[in-house]
Amino acid sequence: MEGVLIRGVFALCEGSTVNMGSKIYGATTIGPYSKVGGEVGQSILTGYSNKGHFRISCKSA
Repeated sequence: MEGVLIRGVFALCEGSTVNMGSKIYGATTIGPYSKVGGEVGQSILTGYSNKGHFRISCKSA
């Protein structure tokens, strides 16, 4: 969708959608037929996932 910020390596699999205004950071993969909104960073979302507004980040300390 329009208005999406994507920064870094990003893979969007077949049939997946990213909601308007979402922010995708770092190495992120979104599995097939998933829906993503909000902020996602350095994550892998498996197929048929639904991620709402809250930020997901898998950074190591």
